[in-house]
Amino acid sequence: TLLELSSNEALKSTVLLKEGIAVIPQEIARKEIDREELKVIQIIGGPFIRSYYIIRHRNKYISPHSRNLLKLIKEWAIEYSKKHPVSG
Repeated sequence: TLLELSSNEALKSTVLLKEGIAVIPQEIARKEIDREELKVIQIIGGPFIRSYYIIRHRNKYISPHSRNLLKLIKEWAIEYSKKHPVSG
């Protein structure tokens, strides 16, 4: 059975209940790993790519500061993708 959850916390909680395994960023489970409640299994063959999205309410005003932040993030993403192309 495959269970797909949309939150790292939900995934971590499911694993803590001994209901399976999950692939999440190690830092998300740092406390549980340090307390030896969870164990890290090293995966060979990375890096793994994860998509992030910028979202906002379509009808809300965006301040000039927020617009500048969005512009900086987009510029950074373009430069990052040039330096770190995804190989298929």
